[in-house]
Amino acid sequence: MKVVIFIIAIWILFPAGRYYFAIKTFMDTYRYPEESRFGLRLGQWYELTSHYRKQLFDQDKNEYLTGKTNERKNQAALQHSVGH
Repeated sequence: MKVVIFIIAIWILFPAGRYYFAIKTFMDTYRYPEESRFGLRLGQWYELTSHYRKQLFDQDKNEYLTGKTNERKNQAALQHSVGH
């Protein structure tokens, strides 16, 4: 029974932790100019989650930042192609 409760707690808390880190990062970087926020947010989110490395992800910082930057470029290109 304790194992089941532990597994349920992990299932609920880890996504909640990611949401908390995302909201905290968003709020902490809101005071900076818009053009610099994306990079600041990626760096801060990575640093916050690095304390929980095994639970949250398995990439090094450069891989993470490169991947997220590429995702953002792809999303912007897609939005531009559909006229948004």
